[in-house]
Amino acid sequence: MLAEYIGESDAARVASTIYGINLLLTSVLVSVVWRFAVHDGLVRPDIADQEVKALTTRLTPSMAGYVVMILLGLFFPVLAVVGYLAIAVFIIVPLGALRRSRRHA
Repeated sequence: MLAEYIGESDAARVASTIYGINLLLTSVLVSVVWRFAVHDGLVRPDIADQEVKALTTRLTPSMAGYVVMILLGLFFPVLAVVGYLAIAVFIIVPLGALRRSRRHA
C-alpha cells in the first residue's frame, strides 16, 4: 500500500500513517515480549548482561521515534518513510559494538 500510494498526496499520508502505526504496534509488542522474557529468565544464559541491557535500551527510543515519524508522515510522508528506515537501522545495527571493535583494533 505504501509503495503504491507514495506519489499521491493524500493517499501517501494515509499509507504512511497506517504503515507507521503498524510499525509502532509491532515495536510495542516486541518490547513487551522481550521485557517479559528478560523478567522471567527466558533469555539464554550465555548472553552477556550488557547485551541484554543494550537491546532493552534500543527498543524504547524506537517507539518514540515511530510516534514522531507517524506525526511527521501526516505532513511529509516520504520523509516519514526515510525515518522508518533510519529507526530500523538503529535497532538492527549494533553501533556501540562497532565503536568498541574499532578501539580494540
